[in-house]
Amino acid sequence: MKKKLLFLILICWTLSTTAQQKDYSAYPYWVEMIDHPSTNYFEAIKAFDEYWKHHIKPMDEEEVMFEEMNETEKLHYAVLVKHLETMTPAERREFDRLKYHYKRFKQWKLAVFTYVQEDGRILSAEERLRIWQDQQNSNK
Repeated sequence: MKKKLLFLILICWTLSTTAQQKDYSAYPYWVEMIDHPSTNYFEAIKAFDEYWKHHIKPMDEEEVMFEEMNETEKLHYAVLVKHLETMTPAERREFDRLKYHYKRFKQWKLAVFTYVQEDGRILSAEERLRIWQDQQNSNK
């Protein structure tokens, strides 16, 4: 009886851990993750990278106009242009929305980088303020 109960608990635990794993390649979870203070930095980076492995990354107009592109970037841009030409208006709106969030994620990544702890936790606003206050007090 105990073995059956233990086996049942083990199966339930395995199923619940499997169900909690998200398919980062299919849905842009990173868009939501950057708005939550409890987000793990490394998990957000993983979600972002995994998503864009399977989707065409948007390119900034500035990248195309002002920077010299290598062969890989030129190929990526050609694929992007072809893809944009075949999109429906709804698909284009979704692409533009993701382009906005792509840029926003890049800015978020830079902004929080200095506050990332070894385990991926990002310091809260209160913790940042406390560190700043401590620095101000030590400078006096």
